Amino acid sequence: MLLQCDTLFVIGNLYEQFKVEAIRIHELKEKISRLTEKNSDANPTPDLKALVSQNKDLTAKLNALHDLNELFRAENAKVKQHYKELYDSIKITRAKTTDQNNSLLSEIENLKAQLKDNSKCATIPDSKPKVLAPGRYPIDVEPIPPKLKKNREVHLHYIKHLKENVETLREIVEEAKVKRQLDLLAVTLNTLRSC
Repeated sequence: MLLQCDTLFVIGNLYEQFKVEAIRIHELKEKISRLTEKNSDANPTPDLKALVSQNKDLTAKLNALHDLNELFRAENAKVKQHYKELYDSIKITRAKTTDQNNSLLSEIENLKAQLKDNSKCATIPDSKPKVLAPGRYPIDVEPIPPKLKKNREVHLHYIKHLKENVETLREIVEEAKVKRQLDLLAVTLNTLRSC
C-alpha cells in the first residue's frame, strides 16, 4: 500500500502539472488566434482587379484636375494681361489729366493776375465814384477818415452808403462768375480739341 500512496502522490503531482500546462497551452492558442485575427484585419488580401480599377479612376480624376488647372492658369494669364493693360491705360490717362490740370491751373493763375492788374482800384481824393464798367456800376467806398471815426452820424451814413455798394458788388460778382464759367468752358474745349 505504501507503493500505491507514493504512486498516487506522483500521479497527483503529474495531474497538477498537466493542468498548469493545459492552461498555458490554452492561453498560447488564444494569443495565436488573436495575432492571426489582427494580421488578417490589418493586411487583408487585396483584390487586384478592384485596385486596378480604383487606380484607373484616380488617374482619370487626376488628369481631369490637371487639365482644369492648365485652363485656369491660361485664363489667369489672360486676366493678368488685361489688368496690366488697364493699369497702363490708367497711368497714361492720369498723366494726361495731370498735365491738363496743371496747364489749366497755370492759365487760371495767369488770368487772375491779369484780372488783378486790370481791376486795381485806387482811392480817388475827390468824391467821384470809380466806375468799373462804364455806365453800369459806380462804386465809391472810401474809408472813414481818422478824425471822423468816433462820429456816430458819419458811421451811419457810411453803412448806408456801403449797403448800396454791396448790391453793386454782388451784381459784378454774379457777372464775373458767369463769365469765368464761360471762359473755363472755352479753355476746356480748346484743350480737348488739341488732344
